[in-house]
Amino acid sequence: MDADCDESLIPVPLFDIFLHGSASEACPRVNVVRYLIWQVGPFQIDIRIESNNQSELYKVAGLVVHARESSEPQCDITVSLFGECQELARTRTDLHGEFSMEHSHSGKLHVRLAFSEEIYASVDVGEGVYRDRR
Repeated sequence: MDADCDESLIPVPLFDIFLHGSASEACPRVNVVRYLIWQVGPFQIDIRIESNNQSELYKVAGLVVHARESSEPQCDITVSLFGECQELARTRTDLHGEFSMEHSHSGKLHVRLAFSEEIYASVDVGEGVYRDRR
């Protein structure tokens, strides 16, 4: 591959589940949670999307680890959240490989991870999560 070209890593979905219902003691305000796990090259990306009835914001949080090196956390990865061609939020992973951001967009979403200036991946999370209005 030419050194001047960007390299896009292809994300492979491993796990995707919605959990909804009454708020629990562990997360008293959360009533819908979606968990996704993606394999992106040598990395594993765990994404959690939450909504609740007490806020108009959705929370997107996650973890980035090196899947081939004893799940070593990947710090200082740029994580951006996009909705319909507009960046909604941006953050970086911390020393534990974790990230967290909030947004109010309710349409289609994708998460972009920049592992370096040349290597990145975009994970399509579709509609994200809905808000249970019970």
